[in-house]
Amino acid sequence: MHKLGYFYLPSGKQIALEISESTNKYRYSTNKDKVKFPNIESIIKLFDQTPPFDNSRNLSHFEQIREFTIAKGGRKGFTVYIYECEFNKMKEIKGSPFSKYGDGHESLGLKRGSRVIGRYIDTGKKYKDKYVFSSISLINDN
Repeated sequence: MHKLGYFYLPSGKQIALEISESTNKYRYSTNKDKVKFPNIESIIKLFDQTPPFDNSRNLSHFEQIREFTIAKGGRKGFTVYIYECEFNKMKEIKGSPFSKYGDGHESLGLKRGSRVIGRYIDTGKKYKDKYVFSSISLINDN
């Protein structure tokens, strides 16, 4: 999944997160819950897609990631919505959405080059049990 770039597709990232959560949450034999892995249909559907990386081109993995990021518009930055979550209520922080991760990091008091948003975006996990990062708006303004 990783070497061919499937991890960088939204469905691939979701499957990787599901596998990680399942193996970490249910790995102990004393746990009475059953292991919940992603279903095989979603995995087959993912691998039916053309992989983002072409390993026959003799480029390093780093070079392929760089090309992929630039093709997605990485030179201009990626939009990030940042939400503050308290008591099951979610509100967008001031200045959100940000057109670059670095701007979002600065709004949280982090260094521009931090990797926090990249690690948490679109995972549904809270950073410092308070902030959620998303590439799309999670609040319906209608």
